[in-house]
Amino acid sequence: MFKIKKQLSKLYVTSILGNLSLTGAWVAILASRGYSLVEIGIAETVFHIVSLVFEIPSGVLADVFGRKKMLVVSTIMGMISDVIMILSGNLFMVCLSIAFRALSYNFSSGSGDALAYDSLKQVKLESKFERYESNQFIIYRLCSGISTLCAGFALTIGHRIAYGTSLITGIIQIIILLSLHEVCI
Repeated sequence: MFKIKKQLSKLYVTSILGNLSLTGAWVAILASRGYSLVEIGIAETVFHIVSLVFEIPSGVLADVFGRKKMLVVSTIMGMISDVIMILSGNLFMVCLSIAFRALSYNFSSGSGDALAYDSLKQVKLESKFERYESNQFIIYRLCSGISTLCAGFALTIGHRIAYGTSLITGIIQIIILLSLHEVCI
């Protein structure tokens, strides 16, 4: 029997894990590593170009292969980004890491919400979706704020440890994501 409360709870937890990060203030981390504002701007530009190019294809892949799978792919892309950033020593590597981070956002963008809506629709509770979405927005804003507040701590422990914590979080997130129920409507 499909349990909607467990499904939504898991989506909330993965949202917390995905949005709560020591690396949220990546601009400050790059600046502390000696990158100039121009170089940081180039990395930001790469992020937005990749994001624009892959937004629609990632949505199509979620529709074709399933939202759960794309959430897992998103987390894997984020982990790849973390590994590249840990190993980075030049602007090219930073931009590559940032590109994978953009892909991570693209693959998760809408997939969790669509899975939640489809799950609620399956048990004829789609009217509860607005409440779910409101809770997700609160989670996003709180976690983003906390992540920004942790920027000083991330600078203190160094970028490698900060991104390493994201890797650990990613592993936990994948375990939870794999236990989700894929809904076919």
